[in-house]
Amino acid sequence: MRSIRAGVVRPATADELLTATGMDRMDWPIPAGVLGLADGGYAKVCFDGANLLGPESAHIIINGLSGQAAKTSFAVVPLRSVMAHSNKTDKKVAALIFNVKGSDMIYLDRPPTAGYELSDADIKMYDALNIPATPFDDLEVWAPGLPGGASGTQSAREDSQMLRWDLHDIWPYLRHFFPMWYEDEKLQSFLAEFEEAHLYNKSPRARIDSFAALDNWFNAHIADADEKSAMAWRSHHVATLRRICRMLMGVVPRCRGLIVRDKTTSAEDIPVDAFRAGPEPGQDGENPPRAHENVGCSPTGCSPQTHRDSGEDFGAAHVVKKPRRNTRERRRMQEFELLQLCHLIATSASASVTRSC
Repeated sequence: MRSIRAGVVRPATADELLTATGMDRMDWPIPAGVLGLADGGYAKVCFDGANLLGPESAHIIINGLSGQAAKTSFAVVPLRSVMAHSNKTDKKVAALIFNVKGSDMIYLDRPPTAGYELSDADIKMYDALNIPATPFDDLEVWAPGLPGGASGTQSAREDSQMLRWDLHDIWPYLRHFFPMWYEDEKLQSFLAEFEEAHLYNKSPRARIDSFAALDNWFNAHIADADEKSAMAWRSHHVATLRRICRMLMGVVPRCRGLIVRDKTTSAEDIPVDAFRAGPEPGQDGENPPRAHENVGCSPTGCSPQTHRDSGEDFGAAHVVKKPRRNTRERRRMQEFELLQLCHLIATSASASVTRSC
């Protein structure tokens, strides 16, 4: 296309920049940044909500140097914008935030500490975006309990709620601990038989639904095999049971309080069926090991998906997942997390929820 040979050149207005960036073609604009104007003002730049959060959406990638607090800070801006602009309409949005960066994300409902207050220029940009320059409302933090069954959580936030899971809760996600889970025929055979015979058995006498009961079951069968025969249980050799016992019973200490030996109650898990309007519950895990981190993400994201697939109402029409740090040691994300956490679309539009994990 030929360049313009002649004409008047002038600064663009805020409305003209909105048109140039495509806001007039968006049914669901989400302000996410600003462009400086020649007169010292700002023009907002919007994301298309349908592309960011709709049924055909994928994800947003934020790149930059590590350690600058810039990527995380920016991620909170469109998140705040989504809450401010979407939840006033019929598009109710939930934000599921997994905190693995110390205490960075667990105080989103509190004002900045001394020395980090918003400047006049910051407030002016928030005004241009039509976003309240205030903390998030009604946020809850859930964190793993202290190891050894002690009271309290591992979060730096004093009002965090305890998050603990037992054998029954964590069984579908044990693959995060054992990458070879689906490649070992002996292991697969044992797990399938054990699930049918004990884990999901309707009889209380036959059911094994805690790590403490599982430990007793292993010890009894191994001791019996040592005295009578090499076959410890059904067609499984005693050596196989010893190996599987070491693997499964090592899960509890590896998770340092997130998974416990005894049975847990519903009060020790995030209540996905009780979301209320506005930002809400979550998890906090400061610098967890990889298996701990993956397992912590998966059940939390699975619960809303399960409720949605079964037709139950968990109170959100769209779910935003704030990603974990994209450092080299944490770059590998499980397929489950990518599918279930980044792209949850619920059937209800009655409330929104923010989760900080």
